[in-house]
Amino acid sequence: METTTRTTITATDATEFPEGVELPWEPDPCSSPIVEDGTIRYLVHDAYSSEYDFPEGVEFVQSNSSHMRYERDIEGWLEEVEGNPNLDVFSVGVYQHGGVSYTLAGESLHSGDQWDYCVGACIAVPNMNDGKGFTDTKEAARAILEEYTSWCNGDVYIIVSVPIANPDTYESVGGYIGLQYAEEVMKAGGF
Repeated sequence: METTTRTTITATDATEFPEGVELPWEPDPCSSPIVEDGTIRYLVHDAYSSEYDFPEGVEFVQSNSSHMRYERDIEGWLEEVEGNPNLDVFSVGVYQHGGVSYTLAGESLHSGDQWDYCVGACIAVPNMNDGKGFTDTKEAARAILEEYTSWCNGDVYIIVSVPIANPDTYESVGGYIGLQYAEEVMKAGGF
């Protein structure tokens, strides 16, 4: 069951807001709300984001069951994907200390950390051999792992749009990964 809390924004909270507008959720403190065209748009941390969707054709496995697609037989999976000429396979380094960070193996600042870092996952990225993949699979893998890291660490947001004249008719759309990306979408005025 979803519970929501309502917050009243007053001039002491943020002087650019009209006094006394009631918002359906507490704005995220890391982002500044936008008021334009009679609407307040702001970000809310999405504590209940859905499962992460890797791009089509991308496969990600790791031997740690606490995260996405646990695979007991990593070697069998590797034999299967390495035999596919349409996939490029990369080893993935996992750093876990308070949060988690996924990078291509050896590219983390923590690669030398003997306690909190290991090469414990793999990512298979479709290449252009069949005309349907990524041109630069290594760069694609880096970008996918960066976004996946953000998702794993809860860096997911909901954009809420509240008309000042009728705050009970607000709209919200979630699933924006990464504060910077969520802010860009919010500032562009869309969901």
